[in-house]
Amino acid sequence: MKKLSAIAGILVVAGCVGAVALAVTQQKAAPARIAGPNGPTEKAITAEALAWFQAGVRLDAAAFSSYYAPDASLFPPNQPMVSGQPRIAAFWGEFFKQPGLAFSGGPAHIEAAKSGDLAYERGTFQLKVNGPDGKPATSVGKYVVVWKKQPEGKWKAYADIFNADQ
Repeated sequence: MKKLSAIAGILVVAGCVGAVALAVTQQKAAPARIAGPNGPTEKAITAEALAWFQAGVRLDAAAFSSYYAPDASLFPPNQPMVSGQPRIAAFWGEFFKQPGLAFSGGPAHIEAAKSGDLAYERGTFQLKVNGPDGKPATSVGKYVVVWKKQPEGKWKAYADIFNADQ
């Protein structure tokens, strides 16, 4: 039972990876239309999210972690908050080592605040990792990412929270 709980925890933690999927699968399917306003800010965030997802598909933890702001926070389920880009990079570095890791999903909505310095993205994910028996195990869930415009004008993930549906 402890092994099953540990695998379930791993699957839930992995949900964040789907947070940037933008309806792109590992086969690089064309992105679907994302709900919400479609202005220049949302387009800029969509471009960042696509690149972020591709870094995840490649299991490139360094590139993936570079999309977080220096003062970002990651909120993995059933674990303490992970704060700061270096700690988040370490978290994903370990996570991406899991055998059989694959993910897909994407946002249902991206919208920027009228102030022009914050935005949010919400969506769903599907994650697969190999279980203790070597067979793929799947988790389905949802997420929210808060994006923050950085002083140099680039958008970075500022808060990232996710959890499994079951």
